[in-house]
Amino acid sequence: MPPTVTRLPLLGLLLPLLAGCSAWSTHAGGLREPDVSLAGLSLKDPNPLRPTFRVRLRVDNPNDLDIRLDGADVDLALNGQPVATGVSRSPLILKKLATSEMTVDLTADAFGAVRQLLTLRSRPALDYRVTGDMIWHDGFGPFGRLPLSFGGSVDRATLLRAAGSLAE
Repeated sequence: MPPTVTRLPLLGLLLPLLAGCSAWSTHAGGLREPDVSLAGLSLKDPNPLRPTFRVRLRVDNPNDLDIRLDGADVDLALNGQPVATGVSRSPLILKKLATSEMTVDLTADAFGAVRQLLTLRSRPALDYRVTGDMIWHDGFGPFGRLPLSFGGSVDRATLLRAAGSLAE
């Protein structure tokens, strides 16, 4: 028998598998980024040189499929300057068309944060930006990263009230 004839059954089995993979990657390519916002903030470790904050993130999944996350890498910038970074390795399933919460511990560079907080003497508000990636897991291992980015501004009075509640 010629070698090409014996390979035909193998090729017949492989083609549907490859078609399935391409359909999955097409579906995955249409994945919309989850909307992420701040849900809560608390002081976890009051170490004066490297304080750790527990940040709760609200994650809205706009997709029509569940997304399994294996954690997140997150950075915080104040007034455009990086001041804290952290990771979460807690698995989370974002239910389709639903809201979930993720907790991330951020360790701050106290000196950098204080420098930015001191700018409140000359500015009415503090600008913040949270960026990073959520690690997408497909059941076999990491599948990719979903970027997250949100920010805003906190006025002086709100920040002072929050600082008072963190100290309690």
